[in-house]
Amino acid sequence: MKKIPVIIDADTGIDDSVALAVACYLKKLNILLITSAQGNASVENTTQNTLNILHAINKTSIPVAKGSGGNLSDVDITAGSHGATGLGNYAFPKHEFRSLNESAIQAIHNALIKSSQPVTLIALGPLTNFAETLRQYPDDKKYIAKIVISGGLNEILKEGKNPYLSFNIAEDSVAVEEIIQSNIPLAIVPSNMGHDAYLTWHDVFRTKHTNKTGFMLEQIFRYYRDRHIKNGIATHDLCAILAVATPIHFYWQKANIKIKYFNNLGYIDFDFLRIKNNSTTNMVQVTTGCNVKKIKQIYFKALKHMP
Repeated sequence: MKKIPVIIDADTGIDDSVALAVACYLKKLNILLITSAQGNASVENTTQNTLNILHAINKTSIPVAKGSGGNLSDVDITAGSHGATGLGNYAFPKHEFRSLNESAIQAIHNALIKSSQPVTLIALGPLTNFAETLRQYPDDKKYIAKIVISGGLNEILKEGKNPYLSFNIAEDSVAVEEIIQSNIPLAIVPSNMGHDAYLTWHDVFRTKHTNKTGFMLEQIFRYYRDRHIKNGIATHDLCAILAVATPIHFYWQKANIKIKYFNNLGYIDFDFLRIKNNSTTNMVQVTTGCNVKKIKQIYFKALKHMP
């Protein structure tokens, strides 16, 4: 089986942790590098969260590089829906697994130029690290197969209704705009997918009783808050991972996109109608639906292989 080489950038909070854990146990993915970004918590916390999760699932062979923190936009809306550390107050055991000495940008560049085939970049958090890499190494575009973004919300705004501000987009809209303008092929997995394929409380109970990792995830889930899901756990970032590994389980549609602003915070405006007029500016692939049953099957199959 030919694996897909990927670099995953994450602001590791609760749904990121699920996504990373599953990604590490998917045979179709070859994870070259995981980088950390400020988002669900400070970059210090998200880096440590990434290390803690990889250590817990016995995947410390995957290199981790710390981002610089901050962003390219003049905003800071660091999320608080994942607790103070990004993973609530869960107490991980001490270990010696550490991040690389080189920066996330340098590590991304090195991984790209060393890969024998084009690499897919997966953004589970704000796109700061990927945008900064392209600023410093613009020629690296030729090594990138596509960039997959977890974020945005595909919605029809009624008159007088304010747009949903997706955190991953609003936290660094400048980075998103630069990625859009780079002309690198893009795929967007809006938050709708994580709201559709959410883990019910029955799924959480099953998770807890699967193994040690499942018990850990259930403990972490207790700190999660998502205003769209009142009776379960949203799986936004897991869906982004699976959209790369198993795109057949998603429905895809082409759309034109652009960043619009509300109260100085950016959001993605999806325009599917202009495709009919043969407009190709900023055209991207967008998931518009998913096979919830298949997504959950893959999640539990991967979980059973974890410690």
